[in-house]
Amino acid sequence: MRPSARVRRRGARGCASSPGAPFVVLLSLGSLLATFAPAQSSTLPARSQSIDVIEDGHLRRGYWYADPGVALDTYVARRTQATRSVEFRSDLGSLVFEVAPDTTIDFVVVLEDGRRCQTRITAPRRGTVWTDPAVPCVIPFRLGDDNKIHIEGTIEGSPPLDLMFDTGADTVVLYPSGLAKVGTLPIDGTIENAGFSGTVRRETSSDIRISIAGLEWDHEQVMVVEQQVERVDGIVGWVLFEDKVLDIDFGRSEITVRNQLPESIDDYARLPFEYRGSLPYVAIGWNDAPSRGAFVVDTGSSASLHVTRAFVNSVAPSGGLTTLGTSRSGGLGGGRQTSDVVSVPSISLGGLRIADIPVHVARSGGAPGDAAGTLGMDLLQRFSIVLDSKGDALFLRPGPLFDTPFQTDWTPRWVRPLIATVSGALLAVVLGILIARRRRLRATQSRV
Repeated sequence: MRPSARVRRRGARGCASSPGAPFVVLLSLGSLLATFAPAQSSTLPARSQSIDVIEDGHLRRGYWYADPGVALDTYVARRTQATRSVEFRSDLGSLVFEVAPDTTIDFVVVLEDGRRCQTRITAPRRGTVWTDPAVPCVIPFRLGDDNKIHIEGTIEGSPPLDLMFDTGADTVVLYPSGLAKVGTLPIDGTIENAGFSGTVRRETSSDIRISIAGLEWDHEQVMVVEQQVERVDGIVGWVLFEDKVLDIDFGRSEITVRNQLPESIDDYARLPFEYRGSLPYVAIGWNDAPSRGAFVVDTGSSASLHVTRAFVNSVAPSGGLTTLGTSRSGGLGGGRQTSDVVSVPSISLGGLRIADIPVHVARSGGAPGDAAGTLGMDLLQRFSIVLDSKGDALFLRPGPLFDTPFQTDWTPRWVRPLIATVSGALLAVVLGILIARRRRLRATQSRV
């Protein structure tokens, strides 16, 4: 099993509207009405190019990267059916805007050296609706032999697509096998696809319709990947459901989509989300110590925990962890990564203790920025999960697989046949020696 890299954006340089878009010096009428502020107030001073974005209380720390080299950088607001508050907060100040659906607002980030970063806020994305919002919508899924969640959907009325549901991705992805089913898509932008194994700029198509289990999303962006990295037609990121609550039941193989938390949530452990960039992170307790580290909740990873070596050195400075073998991982960034698999006595998630867990320690890299790593499917599938994107929290309750022992043999796959061959040869030699000795013994006894 190997964790795969995922899509992660810094700012919205990849949004289709940004390349070559004209800069509007003065506030548009929509922006003026939304903010009730004079044009000169729509400048945000900043020393650091890393800027926090807060939408209706949802903090995305360091999500926006102010880049003076981009003609007009476009931030796409979270999907909503109503007006929402959007704040850009730098290390020197903040600007707050009231952003209505289909609103366009322009402002400027002014760096300390005088460079100006032309910025635009848009809100084209709406949440999906269904016939009776009071009744939850159910999406069936299958757990593939890759240990990942597979759902069926269509893009632009295509034949059914095999799509991987990936909470470690913030966009929708099409691989060549999926594009062959969908047909030609109009390419009208690019996106900086930053994963754990590298960063690649890729083409995008906007204003796309996506359908899954009777749910529909219009005006979505799809990123096109030129190589078949995964054994699926594409990836569905968590961003399609950022205004919903998802109840993931591995026993029934169903994802229940809700507008509110289910009533029976009291017996779940709650882990609050922290957003670093566009992805949700949680903290994990290590060997009965207080929770620490920031881990991406990542259904696109087949591993249990994938961590950086720096994090392991910080929590186990004296070493002493039992080595189980090695693993290899890769993903959309194009690179491949080798990890040492070690056995950790225990971790805890919201007070739930998991013993003897294999942890994949990257020999280099392993996570974006200052993150500690990823929390993947080999661990997540042991729980019943409620993913609350509206309230920024992960809820966990032990499921049928909770007490199932983890894999302990992490000998590389290419080594196993070699070991089997060598073992077989050695066994044959030993048996040959024993048989020869037995024959000599019998011959000796017969002469006596």
